[in-house]
Amino acid sequence: MRPLLVLPLLVSLLPAQPSADPWPWRTTVMGTNGMVAAEHPLQARAGLKVLEAGGNAIDAAVAIFYTTAVTEQHQA
Repeated sequence: MRPLLVLPLLVSLLPAQPSADPWPWRTTVMGTNGMVAAEHPLQARAGLKVLEAGGNAIDAAVAIFYTTAVTEQHQA
């Protein structure tokens, strides 16, 4: 009888397990005059390139936004 009570408890804990990180390592993208934070390394790199080309924070945010459409297609 006890195993029948423990089984539903164990099954109910399965969804609580953390999901696997799609990026087991995170690349660091560094600049000299600004900072970019993004979910995907390619998004951060696009934002950094905009800042290095003389763009401002809004320009970098727009670049990251449009890069998200390419790198995170499952969320669109």
